[in-house]
This record gives sequence, structure tokens and C-alpha cells, in this order.
Amino acid sequence: MKGNRKYIAILTIIFLGFGLFEYYRPKPINWSITLSNKDKIPFGTYATFELMKDIFPGKKIISSRLPIYNQLTETNDTSGNYILITPQFNVDTNDVHQLLRFANLGNNVFIGSSAFHGYLADTLKFNIVNPVEEKQYKTRLLWNKREPVYTFIAPRENAYFDSINCATTVVLGKKENQKPDFIKIKQGKGAIYINLNSTAFSNYFVLDKETGEYAFKCLSYLPNQTTIWDEYLKQGRVGEDDIFRVIMEHASLKWAYYLLIFGMAVFIIFEGKRRQRIIPVIKPLENNTLEFTKVVGALYFNNGNHTDVAQKKVNYFLEYLRSHFFERTNELNDEFIHHFTIKTGYDAEKMQKLIEAVRWIKVLPANYELSEGDLISLNNQIEEFYQFVKK
Repeated sequence: MKGNRKYIAILTIIFLGFGLFEYYRPKPINWSITLSNKDKIPFGTYATFELMKDIFPGKKIISSRLPIYNQLTETNDTSGNYILITPQFNVDTNDVHQLLRFANLGNNVFIGSSAFHGYLADTLKFNIVNPVEEKQYKTRLLWNKREPVYTFIAPRENAYFDSINCATTVVLGKKENQKPDFIKIKQGKGAIYINLNSTAFSNYFVLDKETGEYAFKCLSYLPNQTTIWDEYLKQGRVGEDDIFRVIMEHASLKWAYYLLIFGMAVFIIFEGKRRQRIIPVIKPLENNTLEFTKVVGALYFNNGNHTDVAQKKVNYFLEYLRSHFFERTNELNDEFIHHFTIKTGYDAEKMQKLIEAVRWIKVLPANYELSEGDLISLNNQIEEFYQFVKK
């Protein structure tokens, strides 16, 4: 036995070395397209969902793990916006009927998907073409003629609408080939928005400064109200991904599981305390969800690029004026300031200073080093305006 100790020691060191190598080696990036709000991988939507409160400030955001039919018939949250961002939109007839009824009552539905199966496309009279995949695709929104072209690399979703019902449909975005990829369909008192670029709403593109504005501009078409974010199409019902679900569904297996746990507890209590050393208290891991959100919000600020932060702040501010007050923001002259001051009832002097600051930021060159004080002053002026108009 003594002669084998060195071999046992060698084997132990080898196993420990292999275990440490596996534990500390860099984890490969998961490029799966889930579009789930629980996933922080490139093509999850964790960051997008966390920033929904900035798109719909002060409103309730609901993450639903129920089918559309059950959500709209069995809960109290049955009005507002319904957002479904999924790789494939595949729901049954009952769900489609409830979704159409939801829109007919004056609510809004936003669907981001590149593939549609079932009843919806036939009902709304549209057809989708998925051509041969390209290395990248380009698309632009039709806010105005100066709207930039957004370039998206792999995964390559080059789908577009081949036919639509022109009587009820408005085109909001087009691919490079001038084929629509983002439309609004009037449905009763409400509307259904369909965007074929589902991965544009993923973490990868939302956190990229070149493409990040696309998702926010698309979602800004929806009014600021209670919003239901669907996760059923990606995660299923609560408990469906639970490894103990089958055990808990059968009484005999459930009681066998409980007896096993009880037996293990008895063994640990009466045997473990005699042989086991005192276990040190280990501090539980902190919940980093809030920290992650703060990091995303302070991403540009921490880099010290105050000019870029200010320009993005101004772009979102002007987008807010367009979507909430239906104002043209291409000419921010004195006539605009006078008209908008009367419309909002905001203090004329504060409005003058705010718009002048916005105009100044818009013409700054990219290499201009804006001071931290100027950035804070701009932010305070914009936030003061937001607080006033939301009263």
C-alpha cells in the first residue's frame, strides 16, 4: 500500500490539474439565437428588456410566460402594448383570434420575427420571402429622408414582405432592395406592427453604437402605456424547464423524492457532525442584475466620451418630441420654440435655453471634447422638461 502512494498522488495531481484547467479556461461564446430576456448571450434580449423602462417610462412592464389566449383572458393585464420578439412566430388559431381582438379594442401589438407559421399571415393578408442568406443586410426606417441606413451582420435575416394589404398597411421600414421589412397594419381601433428583423432587438445589436438606435426607434412607435413582453414563445410556461416537473406531477414519485431528502437529512445530522469539520460561512453571491443595468446605462459615460453621450441624449429627446407630440424636429428655429412652448405650457425661457443647447450639441464635431459640466447641464434641462410634461 505504501509503495502505491506515489502513484495515487500522481493520479490525484493529474485529476486536480485537469479539473482546474477545465474550470478556468475561457468559456466559449454561446451564439444561439434565443431572444429570451433571461439570456445575456449575444442573441438574447436581457439588455433590451432591462431598458424597456426607458422606452416606456413610468409604466408597468410585464414579462408573461402564458400563452397569448391565457394572458388576455385569465389575467388582469389585458390592455396596452403586447410585444412578441421571437425567432419564429408559431401560435395556434385561438391565440391569433385573441391577439386580433386585443388590437381591435384599441391596443397595440408589436411582433419581431423573421418567420411566420399558421393563421396570422393569411388573416392579415401578407406574404414573406426569405431569400438566400447574404453576409449582411441593410435596412432603414422611413422617419424622414435623412434617416441612416443600418447594417446588420450575421445572423443573416434578409426576409422581406413580398405582398401586403395596401388598404390597411403602412410601410415603416425597407430593405436595401426597397422591399418592406417593417409595417404597421391597422386593426380596428388599434394596430399591429410587424418587423422581420428579430435579431436587431438582441443584446448584440442593441448594445452596438452603430445599430443600437434601430430597435429603440422601432419600439418608439408604441404609445407609452402598460406593456406585456411575451416569453412564452421562447421559454414556455413557468415550470416547463424544471427538471423536477415530472416527479412533482406524480404522487408516488413525489413522496419517494421527499423520503429520499428526509433520509439524506437524517444521515447528515447524525453522521456528518461526527466526521465533518466545521463548515466556514460563505457569503452568498450578490445579485448583479441591478449592477448590470447600471453598467449598461453608464457605458458611454464611463468611457469619458461626453460628446457621444450628449448626442445620443439629444437624439432620444428629439425622438420623444416626434413620437409623443407629433412635432417635426428637422428645423429647431424660433418659430418652433414659440409654437412648442405654447403647446406644452413650458416656461419660455427654459424652453429657449433647452432648444439652443440641443441645436448646439447637434452641430458639434465628433472629435469635440464636451465637458462633464456641459453634459450634466444638458441632462438636467432635458430631465426637467420630462418631469414637467409628465405631470
